[in-house]
Amino acid sequence: MKSSPIKNQLQEKQVTSLKNKSLESILSPKEKNGTILAWLPFERLRTQLILLSLVVFILNANTFYNEYAFDDGIVIHENNYTKQGIAGLWKLLTRDSFEGFLGEEATKLLPGGRYRPLSLMTFAIEVELFGLDPHPSHVVNVILYIITCCITLLLLRNYVFPGAPHTAFIAALIFSIHPIHTEVVANIKGRDEILSWLFLALLLYTLFTATEKKVTYQKILFIVLSGFCYILALLSKETGFTFLAIIPLSLYYFTRLRLSRIIAYTLPFFIVIILYFAMRISFTNFGLKSTAESTEILNDAYLYADTFEKKYTTIIMVLGIYIKLLFWPWPLAYDYSYNQIPYSNFGDPKFWLAFIVQVALLGYSLHSLLKKREKNPIAYGILFYFISISIVSNIFINLGAILGERLLFQPSVGFAIAIAAFLINVLERLPEISFYARRIGLQIGLGLLLIIFGGMTITRNAEWKNNETLFTADVKKCPNSAKTNRAIGRIKMIKAANEKFDSTVRKNYLLEAAQHIQQALKIYPKYIDANVDLGTILFFLERYQEAIQVWEQARNINPIPHNLNRIDPQIASYTFEKGFELMKKPDSANLRVAEMLLSYSAKLQPQHALTWSSLGYVQGRLGKFTEALSSLNKAKELNPKDPSTWNSLGIVHGMQGKLRESVSYLKKSVELAPDQPSLWYDLAFSYLLWGKVDSANFAISKSLELKPNDPSAKALAAQIRAKMK
Repeated sequence: MKSSPIKNQLQEKQVTSLKNKSLESILSPKEKNGTILAWLPFERLRTQLILLSLVVFILNANTFYNEYAFDDGIVIHENNYTKQGIAGLWKLLTRDSFEGFLGEEATKLLPGGRYRPLSLMTFAIEVELFGLDPHPSHVVNVILYIITCCITLLLLRNYVFPGAPHTAFIAALIFSIHPIHTEVVANIKGRDEILSWLFLALLLYTLFTATEKKVTYQKILFIVLSGFCYILALLSKETGFTFLAIIPLSLYYFTRLRLSRIIAYTLPFFIVIILYFAMRISFTNFGLKSTAESTEILNDAYLYADTFEKKYTTIIMVLGIYIKLLFWPWPLAYDYSYNQIPYSNFGDPKFWLAFIVQVALLGYSLHSLLKKREKNPIAYGILFYFISISIVSNIFINLGAILGERLLFQPSVGFAIAIAAFLINVLERLPEISFYARRIGLQIGLGLLLIIFGGMTITRNAEWKNNETLFTADVKKCPNSAKTNRAIGRIKMIKAANEKFDSTVRKNYLLEAAQHIQQALKIYPKYIDANVDLGTILFFLERYQEAIQVWEQARNINPIPHNLNRIDPQIASYTFEKGFELMKKPDSANLRVAEMLLSYSAKLQPQHALTWSSLGYVQGRLGKFTEALSSLNKAKELNPKDPSTWNSLGIVHGMQGKLRESVSYLKKSVELAPDQPSLWYDLAFSYLLWGKVDSANFAISKSLELKPNDPSAKALAAQIRAKMK
């Protein structure tokens, strides 16, 4: 039936009338979702980018004053390649990422190796420009984080929530202000996470752009650009591997492509993966078995989980903790290792709660995808989260760590998408409440979220100022972690070492350190580093024999070459330095302690010539001539050009009355170091005892030439002159 002209005229008048009315009064909440000034009082992209950047800057600006903390040493100030600046770039690109810290054996010590060169290369450039100054690196981290948040907003506005800029902004805001990201931003080392997601977001953006292009060469150009972003993401951190699943998922949800076209767009990224693995295999021991200790629970979180039940119920429970931290990120800590999170079982309510929540979320998203075939952003966000978290869940790959807040950086994007979409969806389904009330409620809620999450972020950033502030804060949050207790104990021990030897403050620091280290050992008695630290504390308290006993326990826990090479030089250094100091004391009590310490140091570092030389000197003064000569001869074999060794050999022979041999050794010492007056003095003394007065006079004259006002040399010269008369 045809419409009458009169009816058509009436309809045109109604449309014109509606156009003249305000959008606020004529559009339903659903329609406002994609229209100007819907849920938020701003929609323009520029406004949203400026607001987002300002918020991120304000919340993270206090990190500018932070120092190096936690793992920064591994990648920056204790990494020999990074410290080379520009000169170290090639090594960083073509070596295991931890080789600059651990040495050339890094690929043997770490299973699978670590290959994340991009962030380390940026650190090297900063070292070249600013030296070992942490503050510029903190500024760069915040700038990169701001850029990442803005790119995330662009991706969400244009492709995930097209036509719904307010929903996109809410999702980007949730991601940007989430306190779970403080470790990534405040810890300079966390830049690998920032760069990884930055390039993955650019990957999706350029790939979506490619699907929109009609001209073939433009389409190819953007696909190549997308592939380039992918290799940069993988070179930042290998967690981008999950995008082989996220790419087709995203294309399905946010384009109208057929399945065959989705597969065609995804295939080029497999080529990128092959390229990445070719580089990784070439530069690390990827796929090779590690020679590192296999019985260290601190490096293998599920080592003691000897049953299927114990391991996988714990994994599910930990995944539940991740979800909890996304909704309520408190408390936050840098370490959750043994035994802060005990193993779970089928009788644990926490396991069942985590299991039910995750099954429900997965069930909902898979039902929406497979059964209802909905392109629901809530379901997409949930699937994005689970795919992203899978690679760090310990289900498929043994990560080593049981839980890490930094590991939520990429997965939290899916969380932010799902929460924003869910929030707007719920608000749109409340028609009984006026749109104005819902809008005000949403804005108040976002304001409260900004205040709460912002306060948490600023507070947590301050805790990341340096190791002392971080470890002090986190040992209270994770009192059952052996690592957190050992870390703060070591901080107290270092502070004690910087105090005066006999001060009360020094002793108090040592006692505090001992309490924390002993707590770490109570949690994990086989903690090698904690045992070494306890021995060091006892050593500083001058309980040398007890210290050596504890150190021996540490050495015997797992006496593989790697462990001994790591701890022996440290212990040998302590014992040598103290023994060298005590050997200058005149009393026999100190000499006996010096002998004990130097003997232990020589045991740990048998190739250290000065230790053997010093030990021989002490043994000679104690009258242990046989032992002294044995030690000194070892020193002479190791370093035949050391004048002090020849001097000590001469003195020991002289003490035995073997003056001919004594003079022979002492003459060798002055040949090696003719500018040392003490050596000429000892030679003169031996010549005098032997009755060679003229030779003694020549030697003492050389000593006085080098040190004219030496009272001992003057006295000996007087004796020699008296003999000559």
